[in-house]
Amino acid sequence: MERTEVEPKKPRTLPAEERRDQLLAAACAVFAEKGYHEAKISDVTARAGVGKGTFYLYFKSKEEVYGALLDDFTRLIFLAFFIPGADEVKTGRDIRGRFERVTRNALGLLRDNRNLARLFLQEGISWEPVFEGRVRSFYQDLSARTAQNLAAWMAKGLLRSADPVVLAHCVLGMVERVAVQLTAGTIKGDFEALVSEVVRFELYGILADPAAAFA
Repeated sequence: MERTEVEPKKPRTLPAEERRDQLLAAACAVFAEKGYHEAKISDVTARAGVGKGTFYLYFKSKEEVYGALLDDFTRLIFLAFFIPGADEVKTGRDIRGRFERVTRNALGLLRDNRNLARLFLQEGISWEPVFEGRVRSFYQDLSARTAQNLAAWMAKGLLRSADPVVLAHCVLGMVERVAVQLTAGTIKGDFEALVSEVVRFELYGILADPAAAFA
């Protein structure tokens, strides 16, 4: 019987953007598991199922791919926290609704992107010096914009009088800490109940009339 030669299947060629996303996802998983310092480019390419040559078509170094992940993280966080409508807030109930949306967005985003969250919330303590400026700038922008909203609502008499910068750090710090535990799996249970509890705890500390907002 005559044998039929079967050509080996060639790996599917992905569009450039899709391939880049694949490498980013692989890098994120590897960095989250091993940490930035221990991870190697060969670990990333092995996870993605490509050769090193493919990696270097998209990124010059481990540092560059890490920076791209940091950019993704900061963009997603800003989209979650700064939804339209801050200027339209008129009542305590409006603030409550806004806090619920933002908290749900932020915690849901981090829950659904656990590797990214683990990388920058838990692994973040070991920032490379080259990233320190970008990370510091991110947190400064995040707290400054949050403080700006809080100050505007104080001016409307909706929040108690306080230092808006201090309150911004308190609010953001609480959400970040809950996010760390959520992505680590130490906080379980109903997600909406978690959002409600976080918002209630936050607002009873800063609203001028919390009873009216939760009536």
